[in-house]
Amino acid sequence: MILLREQKLLFLKPRKVAGTSFEIALSKFAGADDVITPIMKVDEPVRARLGFRGPQNYRWSVIEGLLRAPRETIVSLRLREMPRKFYNHISAADTKVRVGDAVWDACRKVSIVRNPYDMVVSSYFWRQRNLETLEPFESWCLANQSVLTQNNLQYLIDGRNVIDTYIRFEHFAEDIAALEAEMPELAGLRDCFAQITTKAGTRPKNASAKELFGASETARKLVERLNAAELERFGYTL
Repeated sequence: MILLREQKLLFLKPRKVAGTSFEIALSKFAGADDVITPIMKVDEPVRARLGFRGPQNYRWSVIEGLLRAPRETIVSLRLREMPRKFYNHISAADTKVRVGDAVWDACRKVSIVRNPYDMVVSSYFWRQRNLETLEPFESWCLANQSVLTQNNLQYLIDGRNVIDTYIRFEHFAEDIAALEAEMPELAGLRDCFAQITTKAGTRPKNASAKELFGASETARKLVERLNAAELERFGYTL
């Protein structure tokens, strides 16, 4: 998650959509008072090498944490950590509560969307990246149905869409250029993003969504049912 106060932009970060690369690129525009949540340790050096700001302003003070999120704060203190007010894949609902209505209403909410079929395949390999033998695709989908709709946490509050601008994974260059046109203060974001790559290599290059879902009508129908809104809104197909 990133909150750029001067630009009035709030990035809500979904999973398996190249969100880390986009987040690093956005860090280029962050000031001292902006919120940047930590990313995976293996990816933070990428941001550091580019000279962009790293994680900042994402923790509660102890007093604020005890008042606003006592359970989380107590757990953090037991682990000898400062409690987190914001975190990597924080939900839209929690973000709204924690930034407050004034900031929430003033900001353009930006997120990334990806063809659900492709997102599921990417998640399938990512979540089993440390296993020698992968669970069969169909049984994995049936056992992990929450993964198929995992990004609704960033897109929806009480079933209602809260995102103002979606960047389509399949049209990054085009959609980031459109965002720059509407927000000139982000000039250079597209070119910066194009130079960043993170979390590559966990999915075999020949593992296509068409092949995996083509072998499982059950999994295909599951995505059709659970992701019907995204499929219709963005015209995604297998």
